Amino acid sequence: MAIVRMKEFTLMTFESRREELLKRLQLFEDVHFRDLQQEEGIEGLEELERVNTGARASACENDLAKVAFVMDKIAPYVEKPSTIKALTSKKPVMQFDAFDAFSASFDHEALYDSVKSLDESIKTCRNEQNKLKAENELLKSWSALDASNADFAAIKSATVYVGTIGKMPREAFLDAINAQFDDVYVEFLGALKDETAAMVIGPKDKDDELAALMKNVGFSRSNVRLERLPSEQIRANEARMAELTALQEDASKKIASYADKQAGLEICHDYYQTTLTREQAAQNFLQTGPVVVLDGWVPEETAGKLTAILDEVCGGEYYLETTDVETDSEIVPVKLKNNPVARAFESITSMYSTPRYNEIDPTPLLAPFYLLFFAIMIGDMGYGLIVTIVTLIAYFKFNLSPGMKKFMLFFCFLGITTVLVGLLFGGAFGVTIFKPIRLPDGSYKAILDTEKDIITMLILSIVLGFIQLIAGLVIKAYMCFRDGKPGEAIFDSIFFMLVLFTSVGMLLGGMGIAPAIVGTISRWMFFGTLVGLGLTQGRMYPTLIGKIGGGFWGVYGLTSYVGDLVSYTRLVALSLSGAYIAFSFNLMAGLVPQGIPRVIFGTLICLFGQLLNIGLGLLGAYVHSCRLQYVEYFSKFYEGGGIPFKPLSLHTKYVDVK
Repeated sequence: MAIVRMKEFTLMTFESRREELLKRLQLFEDVHFRDLQQEEGIEGLEELERVNTGARASACENDLAKVAFVMDKIAPYVEKPSTIKALTSKKPVMQFDAFDAFSASFDHEALYDSVKSLDESIKTCRNEQNKLKAENELLKSWSALDASNADFAAIKSATVYVGTIGKMPREAFLDAINAQFDDVYVEFLGALKDETAAMVIGPKDKDDELAALMKNVGFSRSNVRLERLPSEQIRANEARMAELTALQEDASKKIASYADKQAGLEICHDYYQTTLTREQAAQNFLQTGPVVVLDGWVPEETAGKLTAILDEVCGGEYYLETTDVETDSEIVPVKLKNNPVARAFESITSMYSTPRYNEIDPTPLLAPFYLLFFAIMIGDMGYGLIVTIVTLIAYFKFNLSPGMKKFMLFFCFLGITTVLVGLLFGGAFGVTIFKPIRLPDGSYKAILDTEKDIITMLILSIVLGFIQLIAGLVIKAYMCFRDGKPGEAIFDSIFFMLVLFTSVGMLLGGMGIAPAIVGTISRWMFFGTLVGLGLTQGRMYPTLIGKIGGGFWGVYGLTSYVGDLVSYTRLVALSLSGAYIAFSFNLMAGLVPQGIPRVIFGTLICLFGQLLNIGLGLLGAYVHSCRLQYVEYFSKFYEGGGIPFKPLSLHTKYVDVK
């Protein structure tokens, strides 16, 4: 339950060994390379050049894109497994050598060329179809026209104008033509959206005057094709669209015939993804002639395995130097090592921030509090049992990623704790079923009754908050003593703990719960500690005024602890709200008339209400438990800001490579 100790290493070997070495380190999955994109070069090796793998990385990206393209195109024709089978089926397992060899022999290039050509053919046919459909829509407005361009061209003594008039009424258009010409023929062919299609025939010797007039009245010549009669053109277009549909269907059938290649494509996809990862990692290496230089970190406990890999891959043709890292280094990646229970809570820590290398891992320190707080906020045995069962089924039966498995385990532990804490409240789905305490009147009650013990529950929540605040201050004191800073431990941690303890002592003494002497001693210690805080909280300031002001501000900062303690009442608030919501839905179901209506509608009300309540409860408990850790707890001892340990590893989506 700690931050793994790291060794920094510098490795020199021949360029010819690089590819095989990277493959082995990728399988090793325990080496974090220095990121030269964000950090300065390796000390003493600033003159070396960066390894240029841009061309190979681009080739991998290109191959990956081609494989993804083919997979996307054949996906509609691949038989889809049922939802249950998709969730429960395991990914195929391959040895790395077989994985490598299969991908090298699979001709994805030819497959891509074929599918790409077929897809382009489909797109071309579809585009032509769309054009023909649009043309037919336009031609329908001209279907009354019983002549073509050839017919119009045969008229030697007249000019034919085919087009549209805007919003001008037909009568007004005719009046405008007839007012100037008595030998012009006008025929209205039909409506075209908010315009009117028309044909105008006039003598050739009056072309200029007629054209000018029609322009003035808003006549626009149409660019519709009239090589044949509109009705004939429509039929020809429809015949061509049928041909294009057949061509598309034929191309789709050919693409569908490649559906059996899906499994091979998935292997290739993972292969090029893992290869791309190696090439991108190599961009952080340095090179001089035939020698490459690798720099990074390896856990101290697996440094021996790294040496064994180098001996196997490079023989004696390498130079390795490992050094201990400085505790206060800000660039050392941080790897956490916890027991199975605490490991499930690492996501809570990482969501806030990775600890620095010189800090302690807060995960095992927050896990007990998170478990308890979450369980109290839910407070229902039935809900806890559902969460436990669902997460266990998902963990053991479903095909989940390692991250999702850890998340299921996280909620499984929360569900188990909720069941245990639910025994205190005795409730399951809003009904009190566990009442072990006998009352004087002969009735029974839960250990903590959500109706009668609200004040007790409030006090309990504040006591739990007090314990967590003290725990945070104790951890801070430990870290200060560990780092050789006893003054900070006393002034910034122990003094604050004394203030909290003496405040409790004064409260208990004043209420008569503790002997009066306890209250008196606590009072004197309380004021003495306040003086100590006033004298020490401004010690970091260089001037006397700064020291005095800092001291007063430090004493004033004690008021924040009041707000912190009040924050823990949310434990009871969420617990009570969930219990009463569940009770309310049960009450509503009970109001439904007996018989078949209650069986049907009462059951539906209960199911809907309980599912809604459990969803809201889980969300609220998750968020507010995180808030109590981040705001009230972590603020006492934890800063974070470390670099997560990200080793070179396999990135596979479809197959498990061993």
